[in-house]
Amino acid sequence: MQGLEKTAGSLKVSLLDDTDDGGCSSLHGGGLTAFDLYKALRRPVEENIRRIYVANIDRWTVLSLAATASESQAAALGEFIYRHLQWNTGTRLDNRIIPDGIPRYALEFHLPFYALRKHKKTLRDLRTRRTGEPLRQSQDVSFLRTLLEKNDNSGNDIIYQAKVSCLVSGWDRYSWVAYMFIDLYFEESHVDEDLESITDYEQHLRDDGVRLDPFTAGETTSHAALREPREYFLQVLAVRLSKTKHEWKHLVAYIDEAIKTYMSDYKIRLEQAESSSGSANPGGSGKGNTARTTLQLELHEWLKMTTALLRELINTIEEYVRELDRFFSKGVHYFRSFTHSTNVSGPAIVSLTTIQGVRDELERLSIKLQDFKDNLSKDIPRQVIMSPHFRAAQKA
Repeated sequence: MQGLEKTAGSLKVSLLDDTDDGGCSSLHGGGLTAFDLYKALRRPVEENIRRIYVANIDRWTVLSLAATASESQAAALGEFIYRHLQWNTGTRLDNRIIPDGIPRYALEFHLPFYALRKHKKTLRDLRTRRTGEPLRQSQDVSFLRTLLEKNDNSGNDIIYQAKVSCLVSGWDRYSWVAYMFIDLYFEESHVDEDLESITDYEQHLRDDGVRLDPFTAGETTSHAALREPREYFLQVLAVRLSKTKHEWKHLVAYIDEAIKTYMSDYKIRLEQAESSSGSANPGGSGKGNTARTTLQLELHEWLKMTTALLRELINTIEEYVRELDRFFSKGVHYFRSFTHSTNVSGPAIVSLTTIQGVRDELERLSIKLQDFKDNLSKDIPRQVIMSPHFRAAQKA
């Protein structure tokens, strides 16, 4: 554990909150480093409910959790960590029983999304894989507006891979532990909005004396958090789906406006090239043809890049819809019979209604992205498509 001890004075990465039978919530010394978390988790657990919130989980935090997990927790936690770290596991909603030893339930979700931010410099994820590549990737999508070089210092439009994951696991409805892992590496600390960093939650506690629940993005307090694990899981899922939906809406609106901007600018530039090669200006025909060919090749490159981006986004958001449909057709039955009846509890109904609404909105956004992709060719002037230069570029 020598390497772990070296993190003692490093960045705070976690919040640990325990709740006893009386509903009293205690935050372990505010934000914790990976080593602080390790020491706190080694202490005997006296409370019934434990919530562990981790921002930008890294190898040291993984070590802290793995080294202190009980034998009964290890299986569910190990799979949960693996699924969170792997981007290609995609969207996942899961509830299952772990039969080894004393049977435990595990309620789990993973929500990948793309966060669009305007940054002068791309914020690289400092967590790396064995290959040396960042754990999460990013892409400058300023090309959607123009492939020309920028002449100002306004910053670039960057999309960052990000994921938020939650696991609620226990033996019964009275004793359970919840984990949340969230990617925040792409957020700048000076912006005027709630960023959900450990520092932000500590600041709320110092300034307002209120201990916000980070699992619900501060929409509820830790003291008033739901104590029934299924109700709590659904509430957290509803909040986190709503937040990722806002990220998706922001991105789709940006893409819509950017494509319109590019196509409008392209048509103006094409008309200028056509004009310079017209009969009214015979001396400039060669120059005009060259400009037109350059524009056609640029459009081909832009189409290729834009289509690839849209395809990736469509695949990700469609997976949300499929997984939520699967949840409502099968997984939702686990959340019934809270009191040995066929009814769903009041808090669960509120959460399920929100989740259904988010599912419908995500489907509409998915259709919009597909329409962008399908309509790109319709916005291209016919003479560009029929140009031999453009056909040659397509074959290249």
